[in-house]
Amino acid sequence: MLGWFSAFRENGAPTSYGEQRTPVLLDTQIFGLVCLFAIPSLAFLIILPGVRHTKAISSLVFLCAMAIGTVLIVGLHYPTWHVASGNIDCPYKAFSKDRIKARIDVRIGLHHVNISLCTDLLDRNLSGLLYNERFDISEVHLMEKELSRALTKGLPFPILKVVEYLSLERCGFHWGRMYRVAGHYTSAFLWLATACWILSMTLLCLSPSHFATSFLWTGILILTATAAYIVNVPQSMEIRFPSSEGSIQLMFTLGHSFYASLFAGTVSVALSLFLMLLRTLWGYELDTVFTARRKICKSWMTNKSLRSQHRRKISVYDVSRLY
Repeated sequence: MLGWFSAFRENGAPTSYGEQRTPVLLDTQIFGLVCLFAIPSLAFLIILPGVRHTKAISSLVFLCAMAIGTVLIVGLHYPTWHVASGNIDCPYKAFSKDRIKARIDVRIGLHHVNISLCTDLLDRNLSGLLYNERFDISEVHLMEKELSRALTKGLPFPILKVVEYLSLERCGFHWGRMYRVAGHYTSAFLWLATACWILSMTLLCLSPSHFATSFLWTGILILTATAAYIVNVPQSMEIRFPSSEGSIQLMFTLGHSFYASLFAGTVSVALSLFLMLLRTLWGYELDTVFTARRKICKSWMTNKSLRSQHRRKISVYDVSRLY
């Protein structure tokens, strides 16, 4: 009989609740990094209608710079530089006849690998499964430790097979080392680009005339990082899984982080060259909150030697120069 103090107890033992294993559904680190750039950008858009003069190009430059900064920081942590996905039909564990039809997603970043395995139909005992595991590849022989840890944890066979491919560094199997080298050089160039980006944002507030040069170097470093990654990453990475119809090849391709970084570097270089062209041909300079707003003051002055009248461009904070 179930009483008030006997619920969830077995043989008089203390109350015990079943284990609830919940996979990671949201990367809180990436969410926090995106909010770090989204909140200032949103605040800028809120106050933008109150800005009366020279806000078109300045707003475009600021928003582009914030977007490129977001791509830089997120690209350093988000594992979508080299990705692969596919539907597999293979054993759930080694030396077993029980098979699963599942979808596996492999997302490789600069310092770690994310492997997801999800299915709606497992076997007669379980109704489904959802795995989302992260493995570190930043150090030498670290993947071997990750493989041993995964075996001890009892992860499914498809996840173990991917980890085993990345942990081997002998007999021609050196994909893990290539990913580690690619991540090392790419992250180094991206951190240099981040430093240039911080310098560019500082110059945008204090000395806008030098912003274009610093931002140009930011774009060059981002493009160099993407070039370093595509040179060092494995060009033909394939993992075969057994299937009822033969075998399935898991093909790896360049992911969203790579293309986003490539696009950010291209936009950064193009925007910098555009600002340099405006300054060279038309003498245009960015106006910020720290600079004196300029306007054409209709003060007609008589030049006795030339007997002509002219207008002068002055700052509103330097009215004494009119007289």
